[in-house]
Amino acid sequence: MKDTTPNYKAFLHELDKLSELFSDAMSETRLELYWESLGHEVTLEEWQMACADARDRETFHKVPLPAVLWGYVEERRAQRRLAQIKAQQAYWKSPEGKEYAARFIAEEQRQIALISTRKELPSGEKTA
Repeated sequence: MKDTTPNYKAFLHELDKLSELFSDAMSETRLELYWESLGHEVTLEEWQMACADARDRETFHKVPLPAVLWGYVEERRAQRRLAQIKAQQAYWKSPEGKEYAARFIAEEQRQIALISTRKELPSGEKTA
């Protein structure tokens, strides 16, 4: 099932570069299997980074199996999540983050006060 999208072509181009580097000719079927295994699971940028990681880290003269390349993608995703968490933590510790949190809490308290001071309904019940 040959795909003709730009991502497909770029995906195979990166795989062809790995094939050339590792002196490991890949059949059309093998190329298709890599696409079927990973093509719809990773972004093009993630795929390019995984291939770069393979070029930098692999020492065996074969194109790494899809699971190995997937491991590089997961590793990069985990690094990106950690960087995002650290950035969020830094923001909440910053004066801007503390100010935002204070405004948010004040607005929540204002909303709670409005709810608790609502007028009674004609039946004598308060609104929730």
